[in-house]
Formats: sequence, C-alpha cells, structure tokens
Amino acid sequence: MDRRAAREGVVALPRTVPLYAGLFLPRLEPSELALAVSLAGGAGARGVALFSLNTLSAARLSALVSVLLGSRGDAETRKREGR
Repeated sequence: MDRRAAREGVVALPRTVPLYAGLFLPRLEPSELALAVSLAGGAGARGVALFSLNTLSAARLSALVSVLLGSRGDAETRKREGR
C-alpha cells in the first residue's frame, strides 16, 4: 500500500466525500495487511474495503483485528486525555 495513493485520493475528493482504500487480500501478507490499514488511516482514509474475502485467512483476520483494535484503543486514549 502506497500511502501517497490514499492521500492523493483524500485530497482530490470534496471534504464531504470519504475515501475508503481498497485492499486486494491475495497480494498482502498478514503483516502487510496490518501496515496497509495503518497507512490508509494515517493518510486520511475513512476506512478500507477488502477485496477477495475468500482469501481472508485466520492469520490475515488476526492482523486486521489487531490493527483495528489498536487504532480504536489509541483514539479512545487520545479522547480521554483531551488530545
């Protein structure tokens, strides 16, 4: 996942239109999937869309859950701390 691609999409869209980064699962190892989700969020994407779900292995699902729960936990911490 190239963070620049997600950022360019976010910038090109009107502010009222969210961008969801498309991720093609067969091309991503579990660690790459977690990184791609993090990079998309860091670039301003509202979320991700996963393609080819029949290849969603237990390892990929675990990586996805880890990064999503980690992101939510970080956001909740920032909110509690007033950041």
